[in-house]
Amino acid sequence: MGRFGSRLGRMAVLAAVSWTLVSPLWAQGEDPLEADDVARGLQRWLNETTDLQGSFRQALLSGAFGTGIEERGKVWIVRPGRMRWDYLDPDQKVAILDGDMTWLYVREEEQLILGRLEEHGSLLPTLIAAERPVLELFEASLVVSVVGEGEPYRLELRPRSDAETFESVTVVLRQKDFAIESAEVLDAAGNRMLYQFSKLRRNKGVPGGIFRFEAPEGTTILGSH
Repeated sequence: MGRFGSRLGRMAVLAAVSWTLVSPLWAQGEDPLEADDVARGLQRWLNETTDLQGSFRQALLSGAFGTGIEERGKVWIVRPGRMRWDYLDPDQKVAILDGDMTWLYVREEEQLILGRLEEHGSLLPTLIAAERPVLELFEASLVVSVVGEGEPYRLELRPRSDAETFESVTVVLRQKDFAIESAEVLDAAGNRMLYQFSKLRRNKGVPGGIFRFEAPEGTTILGSH
């Protein structure tokens, strides 16, 4: 994936999810759901989520070079507007979003990059952490129009704003409750960033201090808030 300090790396990590139980798609005598119905199911899941924490696996599929490095770590989310991604393997990095302010710490380079979300654009935080409704932010379509009982939905969301630097995010949603299991973010250059979530714990409480970061002594600080 190249050096994490690159623009693509910054956009990728600012990337990284949500819930009331509703009737399955294939309930007896019911018609299959349309894309907007699935998006509303996702919205209900998000509305019922105050926080989320768990593990993630991230992989880049480059439009020019094929599959890149795979990374793993931990993620914490508090809605609205707060996320922390700790990259543990193979390199150690920390990416924090608090409102529109961002912190990106790269241990190997001993750098802390400060910025604001609108400078880079990222669909995953927009989807997971925003207060605005999903269908207000995105146009929805189903990758597969009809799915079997128990199979997940694949919902493609394209931003309504032309200002975004990403083309789409496709989320895989558990059929019974529309919970996000994975996401794929496509940028304008044809690169796809894949995220898979596991061991997710929902509405268990996240300490507010986890979104504060103190850089180790000797760290070079770039950018500003």
